[in-house]
Amino acid sequence: MLSVAELPPGYSAVAIPNTSNAFTEGCPPLKQDFSYTEQAMVTFVGGVGASIAESLSTTSAEVAKAQVASVAELPQRCARFGIDIGGIKGEITSAAVGVSALGEKRAAARLTMVVTEFGSGLGGVHMHLVAVSAGPTLMVLTVADLTPIDATMVDSLTKRAWQKAAS
Repeated sequence: MLSVAELPPGYSAVAIPNTSNAFTEGCPPLKQDFSYTEQAMVTFVGGVGASIAESLSTTSAEVAKAQVASVAELPQRCARFGIDIGGIKGEITSAAVGVSALGEKRAAARLTMVVTEFGSGLGGVHMHLVAVSAGPTLMVLTVADLTPIDATMVDSLTKRAWQKAAS
């Protein structure tokens, strides 16, 4: 799993409970319920709105491939969808982004959420979601920030996380 030393400056590890994400309601590929034999998660925060989360799971090879496929489907099936998180309404757009050739299967998507109702003044939340699998091993990396995310940094973190997961 990634460590603070491998992240951009300013990040620290935090304990965040594993809860369901309300934004998955508007996009079927995100809403799938996958079962894992084992799962480890680590989350880091770095300033206002910035986070990096990694999950490493052991499951069946079929489930691992299906999880990667669900990320790959995002831009086609959920290019734009609405959300309502506790009365904060918004719109999420998604697009495919490149990912280095890692594992047997890989996919990445960029999601951008714009708040449309609530008067929060929040312009947008940017997120990159990357999934990589090989056999029963699945690694998912999520990078989020209030400003656009550097895809090169995400790819570098993905390579490092997968290198550790595969060893």
